[in-house]
Amino acid sequence: MSFGKRGPHEADEEIGRPPAGFAELGRKPSGEDAEANQIGPASVDVERMLVAALTGAHGQQHLETMLAAGAALAGEYALRASAQPGFLDQPLPWIFGNPADPILYADERRGRVTVWGIVSAIALCARHRSADLPSIEAIVSRNDARIGQAPYPPLSVAKAHLPRHHAPNLPIKLRGRIDQIAFEHDLSPRQTALAIGMGTAIILKGADRTGFDAFVGATLIGEVMIGVSRMKPLERPL
Repeated sequence: MSFGKRGPHEADEEIGRPPAGFAELGRKPSGEDAEANQIGPASVDVERMLVAALTGAHGQQHLETMLAAGAALAGEYALRASAQPGFLDQPLPWIFGNPADPILYADERRGRVTVWGIVSAIALCARHRSADLPSIEAIVSRNDARIGQAPYPPLSVAKAHLPRHHAPNLPIKLRGRIDQIAFEHDLSPRQTALAIGMGTAIILKGADRTGFDAFVGATLIGEVMIGVSRMKPLERPL
């Protein structure tokens, strides 16, 4: 199985286990970091599930589709963890008020672990400086200006890096597997979203040795997770 030259498991001998801790990623440990480290085993299961579920019958893989699937699941599960009871039962297809943003990125300012913080930290391990990573605030601004317009979510990556399936459709067949992983690891809804983000970032880190640009991967992850977090979870593909 491979993404071009090598697959995610072949690319890095450390793939298959999460980062040992946020301290090794250049951050001081805290209570929130300890929580992120606790979701590490679940994130490995998420990474393996995404790779297995999205590998074709003949071993063919498409990295960007795997990243988009993980990002879409992270956006959806952050939304489910944040929305008030009954909020997702509204008839409108769009979610306003951005309730998922604290888990996805905004709580980083308060020193809390977020999905984007995990993705950024692991992308930095892929030999990228923080200045080389996309601005999540710019991604949010671009996305929110396009709500209700097609195509949605707006993806700025080159055509060669687009996922092969419409990103918001990808969680539909994968939710049951995520729910099983969350049950097996006794994760809270918030921890489930973080584990999905870490599992997706592990795939991104594994692709680094193949020459894949982590900036492109992080951009795709950010755009999909923010976009899907503004949508009512789909029951049927669009």
